[in-house]
Amino acid sequence: MKVKTLEHWKELLQRMLYHNRLAPFPIYDTDYIHEIKDKIKVMELKNKYDEDPVDACSDCKSLNLRYGDTNDNDIICMRCGSINNIIKFETIYKYEEFIESRK
Repeated sequence: MKVKTLEHWKELLQRMLYHNRLAPFPIYDTDYIHEIKDKIKVMELKNKYDEDPVDACSDCKSLNLRYGDTNDNDIICMRCGSINNIIKFETIYKYEEFIESRK
C-alpha cells in the first residue's frame, strides 16, 4: 500500500479547490475537502512529535517502556525488566546523540 505524504495531500487539496472555483457548482464534495483539510492538520501536528521529551531505560538504554496506570506510577522496561530506572532526554535527537557517544 502506498503511503501518501503531506505534500501529496496539500497538492490534492489545492487542485480540488482550484477546480471548484472554476466550476459554477462544486465538482468535489465540500465535506470531502474538509476531511482533507483535517487530515493535513493532523499530519502537521504529528510532525512536531520530534520535539517531545523522551524517556529511556537507564540500564539497557531502550525506549520500550510501559507506564503504569494512574494509581500505580511504575515505569517498566519491556526489554530488561527494570522498574523506575529511567533517563529523561529533551528530544529524540538528544537520545540519539547519547547512544552514538556511547559506541
